[in-house]
Amino acid sequence: MVRRLAGALLVLLTVVAAAVMSSAAGRGVAGSATVAKLPGPPTVGDCLLTDARRPPNTAPGTDPGIPGFGPCGTAGVGSAVGKVGEVVAVRMLTGADRTAAGKTEGCRSSALAYAGLRASGDAFAVPGTPADDPIRWRYSVDVRTTWVTQVPTRPGASAWAACIARPDAIASGPGRLADAFGGGTLPGAYGTCWQSDDLSAAAQVVDCNSPHVAELIALGRAVSDGPLSPDVVRQSCVAQAAIVLRRADPTAGGALLVRIHPDQLPPARVTANPACYVTAADGRRIVGSLVGLGPMPVTFAD
Repeated sequence: MVRRLAGALLVLLTVVAAAVMSSAAGRGVAGSATVAKLPGPPTVGDCLLTDARRPPNTAPGTDPGIPGFGPCGTAGVGSAVGKVGEVVAVRMLTGADRTAAGKTEGCRSSALAYAGLRASGDAFAVPGTPADDPIRWRYSVDVRTTWVTQVPTRPGASAWAACIARPDAIASGPGRLADAFGGGTLPGAYGTCWQSDDLSAAAQVVDCNSPHVAELIALGRAVSDGPLSPDVVRQSCVAQAAIVLRRADPTAGGALLVRIHPDQLPPARVTANPACYVTAADGRRIVGSLVGLGPMPVTFAD
């Protein structure tokens, strides 16, 4: 009797369980779907970050392909949060802009303006250049730029795009590009340096953070078609170097030489396309960019 009762009870429990499972399958599980919040646009001056944890302005569970931005001060190279590049411009995307967002060209001019240079016609000049300078000096930095969209995997769904600037060199090193020519200092990876006291097509260009012989200030073009002596060009180059190094004596007390290329021309010959650059006066190698040096001493390799 007890065995028959136990068997009947087992059958009853099995039937009840099956009914409950069937009912649950028919009704579904209560709940609601959630959509991960997409990050808002960054601010010019923020940094694009790589983060082993999670970028500060993205929600947990967000597609890891979503870019993360944050203050550059929290982005130490080699740390869990690493700086990939600086935000030099932000634009909102509407209509046709969204369709072309993933194919947008670079934004180099935005990076040069962010570095403190000012547009002058089809070139960029350093602030403080005399209006009557006989040479139109053209400035640049060794920078790579790209647009990063809100949703890189679906640019057409993005509401904004940020222009990211980073050094063209493999290793960026410390420092910020922001206002480098307008009060800051230029990180060595953004400079143009080479291993020769002259400038030629064979010059070996290196990262300015590495010991080097020379650093380019600017490339020039004569304003007028009239005769222009090397002495006039040299004086203009020295004036530019003083502005860029932010010191009245750009030779740093004789430690540096301000030079032009070509510099061995007959006095009557026109120097229409000169280059202005700086080398050490005694053959030593310089470490770091000289842009924004100010009153600090020049750093030489041991």
